Amino acid sequence: MRIGIIGEGISHSCSPHIHNLSADKLGIKSRYEIYQIKKNNIIKFLDDYWELGGLGLNITTPYKEYVGEILGSKLTSLNTIVRGKDEWRCYSTDGEGLSRALYRFFHKNLHEFSRIIILGSGGVVSAILSYLDMKDSNSDISILRRNSERDHPLKRSYSKSLAFYDFNGSSLMELLKNSSKNTLLIQATSAAHTGQSLESLIPALKYFQGSAVDLVYGYRSEILESLRLSQKPCIDGTAMLIEQARLCQEIWWGKSLDFETIYNHLNS
Repeated sequence: MRIGIIGEGISHSCSPHIHNLSADKLGIKSRYEIYQIKKNNIIKFLDDYWELGGLGLNITTPYKEYVGEILGSKLTSLNTIVRGKDEWRCYSTDGEGLSRALYRFFHKNLHEFSRIIILGSGGVVSAILSYLDMKDSNSDISILRRNSERDHPLKRSYSKSLAFYDFNGSSLMELLKNSSKNTLLIQATSAAHTGQSLESLIPALKYFQGSAVDLVYGYRSEILESLRLSQKPCIDGTAMLIEQARLCQEIWWGKSLDFETIYNHLNS
């Protein structure tokens, strides 16, 4: 069974290690490949992949929204497709994957936090908001973003009110001064991937009370380093990555490898 991931700049992806290990352990004849494709070749690739009998794909940056548009999906951040009878079926595992990761380490689901502060406004944030909306969350949600262009799309993802702030240390400091142990801080920017510094946000973290997750994995995170030094409950994006992969496996294969085996393999 053919499975894989399409995107750009994804040669570092851990997904092949996770899914090929899982297929071997579960006795499934499947091979996961990386496909780095230019945007103007995606439609042809999907058509060819279907004709070759491909089972499914992960979709990652920067094509989540574009592939969703091609396939007519209403998802705000499509990241998984699977072969249906006559067409690709579309899924997003971002919200559920994050929620499972949080519960595993903090014993609390995403929608159970009374306050959520999000750094960034990219596609994964839309998926997180859609998940919270599906769960009828009553969380107080604040979003720090660099520009306001994404405000309206994000508002469409969440039926309750959202509060938007400029992306700077002063805004974060004011928000964190009112944080509690039931506050979740989500670092959702791609700063680490692009070499951008988040150093200006570090002073605000001294006011933080709660749990935090940096969705980045495999790169240095200034936010995570600071939180760990102050012994705040925090995790990187590895657990979310694994739980997303397990959700994909359930979609593709009807079963998944256990979390611990995958986690130990990635950290060996």
